[in-house]
Amino acid sequence: MRISLVPSVLTPAEAADPCAAPLGVLALVGILEKSGITCSIVEGNDCLIDCRPDAFSNGLDRLADQIVATQPDIVGFSAMCSSLPVAVLVARRVRDRLLRTPIVFGGPQATVVARDLLKAFAFIDAVFQGEAELGVVAFVRAVSSGKRLDRMPSVTFRDGVSIVQTPAGPILSDLDRLEFPRLANVASRWNGQLPIEAGRGCPFRCDFCSTSLFWSHRFRLKSAGRILDEMLYCRKHYNTRRFHLVHDLFTADRERVRLFCRHILRSRSDLEWTCSARVDTIDTSLIQLMRSAGCVQIYFGVETGSQRLQRVIRKNLVLSRLPEIASEVTRAGIRGIYSFITGFPDETYDDVEETLRMIRWLADVPNTETQCHCLSLLPGTRLFETHGDSIVFDPKWTDAVLPVVGSEMRELIASHPRLFSAYFRLANTRVSIEALRRVPAMARAIGCLPQTLDVARGVLGDSQLCDTLSSWADVALEGQVEAESLLVHLMRRLVAMGAGARGAVDAFVALASVHLRGRGNGTETVAESGDLVIRNGLVAWRGNGRGIVVVFSDRNGRIGIIREEGNDQHKTVSSSISLA
Repeated sequence: MRISLVPSVLTPAEAADPCAAPLGVLALVGILEKSGITCSIVEGNDCLIDCRPDAFSNGLDRLADQIVATQPDIVGFSAMCSSLPVAVLVARRVRDRLLRTPIVFGGPQATVVARDLLKAFAFIDAVFQGEAELGVVAFVRAVSSGKRLDRMPSVTFRDGVSIVQTPAGPILSDLDRLEFPRLANVASRWNGQLPIEAGRGCPFRCDFCSTSLFWSHRFRLKSAGRILDEMLYCRKHYNTRRFHLVHDLFTADRERVRLFCRHILRSRSDLEWTCSARVDTIDTSLIQLMRSAGCVQIYFGVETGSQRLQRVIRKNLVLSRLPEIASEVTRAGIRGIYSFITGFPDETYDDVEETLRMIRWLADVPNTETQCHCLSLLPGTRLFETHGDSIVFDPKWTDAVLPVVGSEMRELIASHPRLFSAYFRLANTRVSIEALRRVPAMARAIGCLPQTLDVARGVLGDSQLCDTLSSWADVALEGQVEAESLLVHLMRRLVAMGAGARGAVDAFVALASVHLRGRGNGTETVAESGDLVIRNGLVAWRGNGRGIVVVFSDRNGRIGIIREEGNDQHKTVSSSISLA
């Protein structure tokens, strides 16, 4: 028997993140092949790189042709919220080519919309819901032979004109029983970093999160010895020493994390690893122990800088702990990544301001990165059950989904809001949609150019700075705009204040000086627009023919200023410059 397994097609951000590795599919391959079932993994990322409509449609056809070429007896698609539309489009093409071959779906998104998925698309025969390891062999054999599925747990299938959903089956409580995943196909990705599944499930129940439902709200962690064994196995066979421990909340059980760290220390290995945590499931002593055991990066989901909104979305972090934890993480030599979400239905302008203020504070913490994304409402979450009837199709709302390419994909998504809700947004929010769209770009600007923006606030004032950030964010929404273009916006605002005004010139010098200190020296041209020339080590303002101001950084990091006005030339070079 042959089965073709099709992992989720990844967004560009997911493709760069070992968290998105198809570990579930790889685990199933080991189980199925141990039972004598031949497996082929058919990945679609290479087919769908080109996002021009005609090329994308051809890519869908090529992916379907690759699946058909494996001569499968059954085809299985794994789908997340970001990739479900593409999986459906490819499955439709597979059905056109293989009229009698069963097509089944699984994965987080297919699990929570299983009944609706079968109602909407007659070419999908069944959905296996939740974790599949315990039942996948019996399920595959039953589907391929046409046997009834009504006595099989965790399955949704079509019985004539009816949709039948069987009760959920048991889950695997001892994850050490899983086969070692076969990572040969992904070992060359992510710059030598490999993903290791450390465990499953999260004990918390945030209003916006759907993954805990997929894992049946059960927190499980592999044993310390098993995780280390997998890392050492990969060290030997794939020549890598850096790993991402895939788990929604690795530090939920601190004692087990401490045991894992002690195992690594006793092994005297040179392994490095990253993980995810909450600021209330970690402490100073654990941070230090994790670093000594090779931890180099921790991802924290903070979501909002508003304590009020923390309670509303049931994240319930005590934000007063964040400065202490962030400082300790940096002090230990660990990189901290802090992620935020905007667009909650009860979010106010004050809440947004508090989030941006927290991002600004984190921007001053060394070895730290911040992220901000617009909210996606997902089926199975409390937010969706409350607000799912008032959502609007908006394919550019979030960067957490694949781009909507061509009329076929657009019409598919727009016709099925419950299935593809990640491509929708709330119709009504307390903060205007236009303002919410700008928040992720503004957060990125704050994270990239924090000191520059501080100086700009002193020069322009809060109102003009906000206007400048808003106009830049509007441009950024249309494509990938680097933070350097924000500097162009700020400089133009200063130019508009009057090239002949001494205050504007001084403000320009101050702004450019702070920027250069943060960006370093170099010769690559970053921007050249009208009266502005910006390089990595130089910023120049041609004052409308009335002079020129050049601010540069020398090889020793000193700031130099050249002012040329009329026939007078004044040059100063100093190790520091007053920003007053």
